[in-house]
Amino acid sequence: MRLAESGDGHSAAARLNAAIERELTPRQRQLVRMYYIDQIPMQAIADQLGLDISTVSRTIKRGRGKLKKYMRYGGRALIESLRS
Repeated sequence: MRLAESGDGHSAAARLNAAIERELTPRQRQLVRMYYIDQIPMQAIADQLGLDISTVSRTIKRGRGKLKKYMRYGGRALIESLRS
C-alpha cells in the first residue's frame, strides 16, 4: 500500500518515519518496526528477543501512544522541520 504524497512533497510515511526516529526509545522503535513494518507476530518477536509477550505488547502499545500523540499535537512542528 502506498501512502499519498502531501502537497509539500513529503509523504505521510516519511513524516511517520521521522516521528518514529525522534519520539520512540530504541526498544520501542525496534518493536514497532518488527510488528508493524515487518509484520512479525508478537509471540515471534518475544521468542526472537527473549522477552515476555506482555513486555512486547506493552512496549508496542506505549510506542503507538507516543506516535499518536506526537502526530496529533506535534505534527505541525514535524512538518515544518521537514521543510527546512
